[in-house]
Amino acid sequence: MLEEKFVRNSMILLYVLSWPMLFLGVWWMGKEYADSLRKYFQYKYYHQSVKTGSKKAYQATKTKAIEVHTKAKTKARDVQTKTRNKAKNIQTKARAKSNQIKEKVKRKIKNHQNNY
Repeated sequence: MLEEKFVRNSMILLYVLSWPMLFLGVWWMGKEYADSLRKYFQYKYYHQSVKTGSKKAYQATKTKAIEVHTKAKTKARDVQTKTRNKAKNIQTKARAKSNQIKEKVKRKIKNHQNNY
């Protein structure tokens, strides 16, 4: 009988102590949840979000622009180099042809002079 009273009293005590713990836990979780949601109801959160997003977009655009600029410069240099090389080849061929014609004319003149 004593043992039954002890068990009964300890169960009542445990029951009574569990209610404040339950209320404390509910309040604590509610406070945590409210704090986590509170940031979504403030202008500052969205301002920061837009600010960081804008910075990321700016950096990405800047990087891509530099990359495109570098590629364009490289292509322009390649085209200039090819054009110069073609021009030099044409000049070389023209000089060679001119020299051939000059030699041919000299030979004809010499032959013509020798014949008279």
